[in-house]
Amino acid sequence: MRFLAQAAGLVWHNVSLVLVYAAFTAGANGLAQASNAIIQHRTFGTLSEAGQHAFAFASDIVLVLAVAFVQSVVFARLGREVDKPLWKISGDKEALRRYLTLWVLLNLLPILFVRVAGWGGGVLLKTPVGAIAFFLFLVSYLLCLPVGGCFMFSGRSEWAEIPNNLAPLIHQFPRTLLLLALNFVQLLIMLELGVVLENNPDALGWVWMSVILYGVFGVCDCLVFVGTWLICMTDREAMDDLDFDF
Repeated sequence: MRFLAQAAGLVWHNVSLVLVYAAFTAGANGLAQASNAIIQHRTFGTLSEAGQHAFAFASDIVLVLAVAFVQSVVFARLGREVDKPLWKISGDKEALRRYLTLWVLLNLLPILFVRVAGWGGGVLLKTPVGAIAFFLFLVSYLLCLPVGGCFMFSGRSEWAEIPNNLAPLIHQFPRTLLLLALNFVQLLIMLELGVVLENNPDALGWVWMSVILYGVFGVCDCLVFVGTWLICMTDREAMDDLDFDF
């Protein structure tokens, strides 16, 4: 638990960045939840099924771009603060150029898989294809932040470097499990919230609760990211010591 305490201390030390991230992601997710609730409960009339799917797709894309934007900027600043003076980046524009595509892809995968699993009002979920899609959703959601953090830390995006980029998560596997457990708790709460918003006639009233929860999730995201950064730093030091021994 000392590892999580160290990560929490660094999150607190950079609380201004963390609050920016939490507020931004809470607002973006709150708007997405509100718009989906309006469509699902036909607040402003009816939409065809095709129209609902088109609206959901557009909402997903906007949300992914917004979250990826703030992740690229805030996580780059966090990484620089946690590992200064070794890890460097020139500024926010450089962070967006290097990491925006990475975070778009990582955030898009779980949304894509959960949309496939929930196709047809959940009918597909009862089939092998739906079950596989839901499993891939779970895996992609749990690994999104640790994988993204490792790629950011290494600075290498070539396909051949993927094993090296992700090696710290294996080398420090007990710590990785702690971060995955935090993500899993978030996921359970988020799925339950989704059920409430979908089935409650007063779904718009619950959106405020979702904004608060997503704010808390935002702080947890930063904790997981900083924990991933510490894992990568520890692994780098271990590799340096090994090189020195040789």
